Amino acid sequence: MSRSRRDHREWQQSQQGATLILALAGIVVAMVMAALAIDISTLYLARSEAQRTAEAAALAGAKAFVLSSTTSDLPTSPHTVPDALAVQLVNAVLQQNLIAGRPGQLTPPLGTYPIFDYTNPGNPKITVSVQQQGLPTFFSRIWSRVPNTVTATATAEAYNPSGSSANPPVTAQCVKPFIVPNQDPGHTGFPSFIDPTTGAITNLGRVTPFGSGVVGEGITFNVDCAGLAPFCGSGANPPAAHSGNALDFVPAALPTGGQSCPSCGGTGTQLEQNIACCNTTALACNSATQGAQMNIDLTGADPRSPVSNGLQCLIHQNPGLGMDALDPSGFPTVGGAPFRFAAGANNPLTQAPNPVVAVGNVVTTSDSIITLLIADSFNTGVSPPTADIVGYMQVFVVQDLGSGNFTGVVLNVSGCGTNAATVPPIVGGGVSPIPVRLIHN
Repeated sequence: MSRSRRDHREWQQSQQGATLILALAGIVVAMVMAALAIDISTLYLARSEAQRTAEAAALAGAKAFVLSSTTSDLPTSPHTVPDALAVQLVNAVLQQNLIAGRPGQLTPPLGTYPIFDYTNPGNPKITVSVQQQGLPTFFSRIWSRVPNTVTATATAEAYNPSGSSANPPVTAQCVKPFIVPNQDPGHTGFPSFIDPTTGAITNLGRVTPFGSGVVGEGITFNVDCAGLAPFCGSGANPPAAHSGNALDFVPAALPTGGQSCPSCGGTGTQLEQNIACCNTTALACNSATQGAQMNIDLTGADPRSPVSNGLQCLIHQNPGLGMDALDPSGFPTVGGAPFRFAAGANNPLTQAPNPVVAVGNVVTTSDSIITLLIADSFNTGVSPPTADIVGYMQVFVVQDLGSGNFTGVVLNVSGCGTNAATVPPIVGGGVSPIPVRLIHN
């Protein structure tokens, strides 16, 4: 073999070796990139799960402010109860929302988070920070033995626009067609629930013996149509407060909207359906001017039977007295405690074949909780007659008394605020006129 041919063959063999080395290096790089991509995907997914968990926990914690009526309370009231309830709700969310397959933890350790902010008493805030440690990774283990950790933070508030001039208005859904006058029957002289000038709650806080406010006040609501006038709220018979903690109401002609009805609902007059069912029309409070006008029901029909039929369906009062009740171990029996409710025998959650709770078990929400409209004035000289709405009242219906009358307990009061806002309102949704919302994440 000539020298040139031998040199050429040796050169080919050396090139084959270099190609093999390059191929092996390429495989290693590809494996590294794949491992790195898996690590990045794992951390990215865990970070997204952590953020969702933090937001859900913050919203749950803010719900404690509503359950404990904190947004209608005095600025000087202690916050031990809502704080403790918020921590319970936050921890429940952490157990239900997994991060990388495991429950997350508060970070730093409990005692620092959650952070509560009562700087604005009507709009308390909660900040929650969650973390997950020891995330499974592959490539990153090569250069670091420190466990991978993801952290996320979110802040939520319970928003009551009473007395506010800088925040957006509130829109409530499932509002019941009851308009009550802006007169508090539980206080001497029947002062206003809502100051029509400032939009602030007139008597903040809880009733005697835990304060001198409106929260927890028991009221007998009476339909203002006893004389069967051509329409409710006629000039000769305006709704008003009366001694003995009695308050008139007039039926509202709610806009036609979608209805979400229980099995006993969806029949009868429109008034009865609006009581038994959830009218999903969003009613904006103070969306353009101070207060908003609502038409008074002009049907001329006797509203007493529709009111009672609708209420009995809504609160599951028939058959028998099987509706939910206020839990005696909570407010107003115990100072500072949140409202809680005992499930009644007719509560759908107690029904066979798959009962969720037992009769008498404590629940934190109930179909007996309704939202009413508060009007500062009634315009009976126009057609149709209207009422100027200045706020909402959240009431637990204790019992329908028949003839269009019922008893209830005030859970919260919410004014419209004083800002004639043009921005989109916050939707409270459900039965609460006090929404909880994320304000930072």
